[in-house]
Parts: sequence; C-alpha cells; structure tokens
Amino acid sequence: MTLADTKTQPSWETPLSLKVTPEGLITALFTTATEVHTSWESCIASEHILHEVTVSDDTEGNYCRLIEQEYKSSEDEDAPWRDWTVEIKLGEVFITGHWQIPVSSSPFEWEWCEKKSTTAFGKACLLFGKRVHRGGLVIEEAFDPDSASKATHH
Repeated sequence: MTLADTKTQPSWETPLSLKVTPEGLITALFTTATEVHTSWESCIASEHILHEVTVSDDTEGNYCRLIEQEYKSSEDEDAPWRDWTVEIKLGEVFITGHWQIPVSSSPFEWEWCEKKSTTAFGKACLLFGKRVHRGGLVIEEAFDPDSASKATHH
C-alpha cells in the first residue's frame, strides 16, 4: 500500500510553503520594467498616487499593489513623469518594479507601460491566490471548491 492509498486527500485549505527570493520574483515578473529594486520600506509617496489596486493575504500583512503615479523629477522640475509600479511586500521585504515614462511620451508608450505593469501585477496576484480580469482590473477572490462544478481532485 502506498501513502496515497492510506491517507485522505490533502484539504484545499492546506497551507503550502515555497522558497521565493527577490531575484526570482524580479526575474519572473519585472523583465520589462525600467527600474527594479528591493527595500525595507515602500518607495511610493502617497501624494503622487493617481490609482491603486491592492491584494493581500489578509493574515500575514503581505500584499501586492499596482500603483499609477505622477511626479516631477528632482533633476528636471518642469518634466513630470508617469510611473506604473508593482510593489510586492513579503514579510519585511519590498520588491518593486517601475515602468516610467515622461508624461509627454506617445500614447503608444503609455499603453505599453500600462499593459506590462498590469500583466506583472496579474501574475504577482497568483502568489496570493487571486486572479485578475482585464476588464477594469477585477480581482477574483478564491473560489469555493464545493461550488465549482468543474473542480475535481485527482
């Protein structure tokens, strides 16, 4: 008899653990970002935020957020920048990817940055068991396996 024959199937609520490094997340999620970094605190200034969407694990204080912000560069006060940021907080570590362009950039560049940052955010949300739908960035919460007609244990 094997272990599978003698035990019940693992519950869908069984906690899982995984070794994840900032380098691994940056490599997997932020390859198209114009700037990436880690830190012990958020680099986002709340007064610059235009839009924000956040998902969290609700118990550990971990989260992922997509932020659109606009700010003036310290090097050139007359040239504002638009920045789409994905910020992941796991434990005490912040892992951040920025897609930054001057506000005067072409609509194509704006669309590209928005698309790439939104895609990275959607992938990062999987760490929290959430899915993102493109139509207005709708966050789908975890589903109840008993109510899902196509969900089966194998």
